[in-house]
Amino acid sequence: MIRTRRRLLFARERNAFAWFALTLTLACTDRAPEAPDTRPIDWPAGELLDVAVPAADHVIVLSADGPIHTTRDGGTSWQIAHVPAVGPLRGISMAGPRTGWAFGSGVILRTDDGGGRWRRQRLPGRGADFDLAALALIDEQRAIAVGGAGQRLRTIDGGAVWQESSLEATVPGERVPAFVDIHCASDRSGRCWSVDRVVRFSTDAGSSWRILRTEDALTIDPVDFGFDQVDVGESDVLRIRAVVEGRPRAADLRWRIDAGLSAGEIDRIGNARDPSALFALIEARAEEVRITLEASGIPEKRIEVVAAPPWGYEDLIDDDPDLLTRYWSTRIELGARTRISVREGISVTALDVDSQGFGIAVGRSGRGLRARRGESIWSPIALTVPHGLLDVAVTEERVIAVGYQGGLWVSIDQGDSWQRVEPFGSGVSFDALRSISFDPEGRSGYVVGANGRLLRSRDAGSSWQTLVRPIQADQLRIR
Repeated sequence: MIRTRRRLLFARERNAFAWFALTLTLACTDRAPEAPDTRPIDWPAGELLDVAVPAADHVIVLSADGPIHTTRDGGTSWQIAHVPAVGPLRGISMAGPRTGWAFGSGVILRTDDGGGRWRRQRLPGRGADFDLAALALIDEQRAIAVGGAGQRLRTIDGGAVWQESSLEATVPGERVPAFVDIHCASDRSGRCWSVDRVVRFSTDAGSSWRILRTEDALTIDPVDFGFDQVDVGESDVLRIRAVVEGRPRAADLRWRIDAGLSAGEIDRIGNARDPSALFALIEARAEEVRITLEASGIPEKRIEVVAAPPWGYEDLIDDDPDLLTRYWSTRIELGARTRISVREGISVTALDVDSQGFGIAVGRSGRGLRARRGESIWSPIALTVPHGLLDVAVTEERVIAVGYQGGLWVSIDQGDSWQRVEPFGSGVSFDALRSISFDPEGRSGYVVGANGRLLRSRDAGSSWQTLVRPIQADQLRIR
């Protein structure tokens, strides 16, 4: 009996061990469920300032708080780039799939691996003084950066050396304008356009520049004077008054007065040691025309006298001995007359020019500038959009502009009319859209803006899709 009980106990223990062994075997052979990936998703967030598209699925995005994000799969997944410790950046631009620059106030960075790593470049003088606003690339070796108070930097060796070629005042006391944008042709020809209060053009990669003509909002014949005369004739007064009364009331017009002298007046009235009599004659002619404009209804704050006499020339002549010679040459070129030019004050924020020379500049005032293909004259145009625009891109088929209140606007007639496009994949958004860029083929485009707004087009800007940050549970599926 005892032996039988021992056998039963042994059998039970053997069965229990067998079940334990079987359970252990199954546990070792079956994979346990994989825990969800809780690592944060590297996705552009916050205020997105700028975007560059070196290739259709290769995109680089800059955030206001510093990070640069890159993707090589069209925005499905993103990686954070390695950026040195610098202040806030403002923009990025790529010359190809590997080479590009990023910039901010007092800093320029370069990448040679498509945006994954960036290194700081050395700027001339006190680099911190350069308040850079835009940068354009010509190729992997040549680039131009522009900014406040006419600041302009240029490199021809990939950024090893940046040379300053900033604007300077042409006459004492002149306020040097700030640059707001620059664009260079993608064909590496060295053709570049910059915009401050005028549009400038270079054919030699920024080595030299000339001002392109901007069409006046109104045309007024100059006021001619006799020898040593300053009075505005009655016929000129009536002519000026008629132009003023017929001006468009809605336009933001600026009336510029530029007074000159004849060569005979300089010979007979001037004095090499004391040019005060000539200075007084120039001022008197400008003042008489200014009084005529004010009497016709133009507010004083809208009238500007340009190239005023350099009364303080004696303090500057040692450093600039040719100062008066240059000044007299510009006055003689004008002659014994006062020219009145009427410019429209257009607040430009960005410009783009296509390979055929069609260019467009947009701004916040509902007005812009445009240059037709084959023409070098820029003309004011009405931008029929209700909100300010911050960036623009020209493709072969259309012009696309982005701006405030979530505005994404498309024109198929070179800016004469605009149609708002609502991106697919999200509801109505009023977040500002700040930057737009296309790949070299002009087919794949991306837009970035406030609150992480990220849009993509695969059809040259005809339609747009919102790219949405995936939720954490979808990360495994995305990867």
